[in-house]
Amino acid sequence: MSRESLVSAAVLGGRFLVNHLARNGRYVYEVDATTGIGTNPQQQGPYSIPRHAGTTYFLAELYRHTGETFLREPIERAFGHLEELIK
Repeated sequence: MSRESLVSAAVLGGRFLVNHLARNGRYVYEVDATTGIGTNPQQQGPYSIPRHAGTTYFLAELYRHTGETFLREPIERAFGHLEELIK
């Protein structure tokens, strides 16, 4: 285990999360492993504010430590949705 391998793994995790972030700023949290179909982030309904905030916080910390530019817009989008959820 090295710093480089841990940073690399964290960045891969960040890419995974960004790939599961919808245009509206919601994450696709659940995927049926047998079908590959995930929850619909466009559908209104129950959604965990703490889980959303924690996931977005991880992305923000990853950006702070790595400066990976691919993270900036998704972080802003996710925080925008967090604001909507709180209101």
